Amino acid sequence: MRLDRESTFIPGRGPGLAGLLASCGLAVGVGLCGTAGAQGADGKAQAEGRYADAEVAYETLRQLSPATAEVHAQLGVIYFQQGKFAKAVPALREAIRLKPGLPKTDALLAMSLSELGRHEEALQQARVARLAILDTITACLPAPRPDLKPHAPRMTVIKIAPDKIGA
Repeated sequence: MRLDRESTFIPGRGPGLAGLLASCGLAVGVGLCGTAGAQGADGKAQAEGRYADAEVAYETLRQLSPATAEVHAQLGVIYFQQGKFAKAVPALREAIRLKPGLPKTDALLAMSLSELGRHEEALQQARVARLAILDTITACLPAPRPDLKPHAPRMTVIKIAPDKIGA
């Protein structure tokens, strides 16, 4: 795969991730961690399990656009799928640094750290991931719904005085 750096990408004014992927003969799709991913004629590599080909494509994209968090995140996903956890950690950390709210990246970083035996760091990162999920849930459902549908299951609490038990 050859990319023409001058005609493809101008830092600060370039076409963004979609243009970068298109320049590689790829189309934008949703990747495994909810980020933009490579799909199309050359880009089915990741979907087909040809991780080495996908790794080469995303390494090229990372060189062209080092400030694009989604590229770092997808590269981290590819490394994780290949079992290259030591390479996945820096790629995922860079993605989080560039775009802290990137979906599922925190959880993937926690799993990579755990696979490397760095359990304390993994627990901290898993907590961050869990809190991000809870924030998303709270944003969608800030409070319980005031009314239930007529046939929705309900819970009833019955309190029995301790002195009445066994009598």
